[in-house]
Amino acid sequence: PQRRRQAIQPFSSASRAFLRFPPAVIAFAADAMMLIPHLAAVYFAQRRSALAAGACCALAFLANAKAVFVFATCALWLMPVEGVLLLVGFAVPVLLMYAAAKMAGAWTAYVEQVWHWGLLYTKGTPVEHPIQLGISRTSHWLAFYAAASLGTLFAFLKSPRSDQWKLAVWILCSFAGVALGSRFAPHYFLQLVPPIALAGALGIVLAW
Repeated sequence: PQRRRQAIQPFSSASRAFLRFPPAVIAFAADAMMLIPHLAAVYFAQRRSALAAGACCALAFLANAKAVFVFATCALWLMPVEGVLLLVGFAVPVLLMYAAAKMAGAWTAYVEQVWHWGLLYTKGTPVEHPIQLGISRTSHWLAFYAAASLGTLFAFLKSPRSDQWKLAVWILCSFAGVALGSRFAPHYFLQLVPPIALAGALGIVLAW
């Protein structure tokens, strides 16, 4: 427990610093708005609190549709026993948002802006060589955050198998959100920040 608290401390400080940046410096995009509920969802999933994890997934989803990958992470961690509770926790806030949007007359605009245009955006990419771009930008991102990347690898190797597969699932699902649409825009990598930052900090503490 003490080591885990020490591991979380660097990311907590980094989060506070990041959230204090003015929008002129870093655009507070939907990917950034999803960070806190993303972390909360995984935290509750780890504690087997399926309802709370589902509710946090829903909050992340209302900020960014790519939170479906956060939901997928939690579902794979909790299935099959708590899967239904996770779905219920997810459905309630989403249905409340639907009711509020319908009452405000905003539902049609939401579907058009988020889903219609969003799906069109992800269907095609202007990138000529998306695989090459993905490899290049991912390797550059991991190299820039080398301490966290190496810490993540060390934490993975030192963790028991019951934690290894969970970390692998979390990273892979998060990377799927980055790769969606094959654009690999820099701000898409914010979806990888929670698993890499937390596992990286844990790895650094274990190595120390």
